[in-house]
Amino acid sequence: MTASLAAAWERFKDVSTCGNNAVSLLNPPCSVDEMVAVENISNVTLPPALKALLAMNNGQRMDEQKPEAGLLKGIAARAIEKIHFPLPNMLIKLLELNIGRRVCEREVNRGIFKSVHGWDVYEKHIFLSVQAIGIAYQAFVNDEVLAAEFGLNEIPFAIAVMQQKTCSPGHYKEAFCINSMTGVVSLILTQYYDPNLPPEWLVYKLKRAESLTEFIEKQIEQYN
Repeated sequence: MTASLAAAWERFKDVSTCGNNAVSLLNPPCSVDEMVAVENISNVTLPPALKALLAMNNGQRMDEQKPEAGLLKGIAARAIEKIHFPLPNMLIKLLELNIGRRVCEREVNRGIFKSVHGWDVYEKHIFLSVQAIGIAYQAFVNDEVLAAEFGLNEIPFAIAVMQQKTCSPGHYKEAFCINSMTGVVSLILTQYYDPNLPPEWLVYKLKRAESLTEFIEKQIEQYN
């Protein structure tokens, strides 16, 4: 299993790099000690396939990584060049800051996994680090509605954030989850925002793959 998963992961990185710079945000491998620590703290058992994937890349950076200042300045300069009248230095600085902030948000919040459901609802899911998985799992099992509907064996490993400007592993509108008992990967919609409907009507689970390897292979197909 590990060999086929590793091969699928390398193919995924190859095909997704062509059209998605978020692959460059992948973290280095996760250590066994880090996984054990999260399992103990979060009271969760990570399935072998998820451990194998994290051992190759410990998720992706979320919102702590900022583009280099020189890059932001260059982007801002190109935008300012299109303005055909002199600008005060203070206004130029504000433009650089605002453009730079928007670039940061757009870059780091781009997930590497794709999802589609319903009437063509498209999302990009952020691949979580093992530490973020622990937080996302605790948020899931501590939600009475989600725990009652889906049990305690669904482990979120990739999430679609609620707002593009904020990214927290404890707040998400849908998640790719792997079942710790069966290894099946599902897309779970976690929001129940309509007070006029029972919460259990609004959350649901869609099976996406029999295994994490199959999930990665299907992600490859979405990039091809």
